[in-house]
Amino acid sequence: MTFIPEVIKLMSPLKVATTLLSEEKNPTPMIAPIQAKLQRHFQPDESDLLVISQMKERFRQDFDGRYAYLQDLLYYASALDPRFKDLAFLDDNEAKDLIFMKLTAEVVQMNGQEGGSDTEMQNEDQAVDTLDDEDYAATASDTLDEAVDTLDEEDLAVDTHGVRSLHEEEQYSEEDCHDYQMFGDFLTARATVKTTRERAKEEILKYRERDSLCLGGDVLQWWKKQVDLPLLSALAKSYLSIPATSVPSERVFSTAGDIVTAQRSLLHPDHVDQLIFLKKNLRVEHLA
Repeated sequence: MTFIPEVIKLMSPLKVATTLLSEEKNPTPMIAPIQAKLQRHFQPDESDLLVISQMKERFRQDFDGRYAYLQDLLYYASALDPRFKDLAFLDDNEAKDLIFMKLTAEVVQMNGQEGGSDTEMQNEDQAVDTLDDEDYAATASDTLDEAVDTLDEEDLAVDTHGVRSLHEEEQYSEEDCHDYQMFGDFLTARATVKTTRERAKEEILKYRERDSLCLGGDVLQWWKKQVDLPLLSALAKSYLSIPATSVPSERVFSTAGDIVTAQRSLLHPDHVDQLIFLKKNLRVEHLA
């Protein structure tokens, strides 16, 4: 019969996905790419048997509602993973830009500073919250372009203290500078201080321009080396620390059940914690 081989072919990607997401070292950023891969795998095909077509339909129905309330979090986590930061599993480039725009807002919020005016931040939040399917792409593109244009203008604009813009900076001859050296003790050199929002935008742009990490690379070590992205690194760690599934925590309970037996019921709680930690982390080489 061709039925059994077709079912095996249909279910094989699910087995691989389940195994990957159950590993302790595979965090949440892997969910969105795997989810997109499975959704494409379960798309209907004219050559499918009737029962296979029905199974695919059931899987699609389950997927549609399973991650709906977590979709933004999953996208943010994948965007902050240098292996998936290009978000290749999304076909809409405007949607990718919108995700990074929201990450910029999260960086500002996490650092407890308003990188822009109240009106600017409220407008961005309202723009994202009220997007529908029809104007999602157009609004995302326009908002991101305005944000980048604003960043460029702010970097080069005259501030309220009368500092000249880079466009209007006058060039002085060496003779002129020499004449004014007598006022050196009374002159103040002041650099423009960038807001958290401006710094976050710059870090996002740098991050997106960098090469992606290979799939087998160490994500946390990669972020540890990005010393010029301090704001984004802190946000990335908060997402990369989330396990993809509850399997690792359930394994801890199983380990605890193996340790705290009836014969060990008088163990002190601190000792139980230490034994569980050693069981999960201690690596002992077997001697021949």
